[in-house]
Amino acid sequence: MGRRAFRVTRLLCGLACAWLAAAAALPEAHGIETTVGGVRIGIGGYLEGLGVVPVDPDTRRQRPELTLRLTSAAEPVRNLRLVLSVTGLAGGTPVDARPGVFDLERAIQNRSPSLEVEELYADWHASAFDVRAGKQKFAWGKLDVIQPNDWLNPEKYYDPLLTGEDERKIGVPAIAVSWSPSLAPRVDDFRVTAVWVPIHVPFRFPQKRERWFPPLAIPPRTFRDEGRIPLGLAVENRNEGPRGLDDGNVALRVSGLLADVDWALYYFDGFDPLPLFNVHAREAGPELEVVETPAFRRFRAGGADLAWAVAGLSLRAEVSYQERRPFSRNIKRDLSGHGNVPDDVF
Repeated sequence: MGRRAFRVTRLLCGLACAWLAAAAALPEAHGIETTVGGVRIGIGGYLEGLGVVPVDPDTRRQRPELTLRLTSAAEPVRNLRLVLSVTGLAGGTPVDARPGVFDLERAIQNRSPSLEVEELYADWHASAFDVRAGKQKFAWGKLDVIQPNDWLNPEKYYDPLLTGEDERKIGVPAIAVSWSPSLAPRVDDFRVTAVWVPIHVPFRFPQKRERWFPPLAIPPRTFRDEGRIPLGLAVENRNEGPRGLDDGNVALRVSGLLADVDWALYYFDGFDPLPLFNVHAREAGPELEVVETPAFRRFRAGGADLAWAVAGLSLRAEVSYQERRPFSRNIKRDLSGHGNVPDDVF
């Protein structure tokens, strides 16, 4: 990072942290609302700390973490709402990190202290139509932990167990158009939503030395092929991700309420938001080095979900069909001493 870029980053981080700190003293549930020049503005935020105490000496280090978040909304004109959400983070799982701003191009980014614009969009709504444009997050599906039809937002995998679903998601630049015609008395709350994400945004993955780097992605120490060959590991960014406007994602959701059953149908065509890696080997002195680089593959999916309250119980179900989607492989099993080092996706 050049000096000028570093100064700009430091200034942005300082301004964001000051703004967040000013809002952090306010209760998140209320925040403040005011009117400036006839424009209604609401600001809220919170300050959160996290400390992890290891009980196993072999556990990888996770430094204390401090998170500052600001959310702000304004209504400059009737039926138009502007939303901003900014997060500043210091400490946590990154190892040998540098201060900076997260971008939308690389899967492996080692930033701390960091600044990120989580969401920044304009939302225009009328009686039957709603148009939202900008960087945004989507929450599709009805299950609590795993939503097999929620494909629009990639996630961060720095601390997957202690981070909430909304905090794990990465906002994507998108245009979402919703249409809500009146179909009563047959169907209530009928809504059709179409989403276009013009550019591909990759997932974010930890470094190999960080606490939450998956053990299944670590090769064995040796590879047996007419003898034992030492193995190393390198996890690298190859900025080969698709960036054209024809490489975006499209999704469709149709939902409604029919006879007390809350239902929805889904379609998705785009890049897999879950972590994928290409694996190949190269010579590195007396050993072989297993090189893992982020991979980006398209697939299609269709699905449905429903929620039904009956006899005081709530029934929720979700199903998804996926076409041409890669599945996980165990790199340790592939390198256990049979065959060649794989050149594939896991």
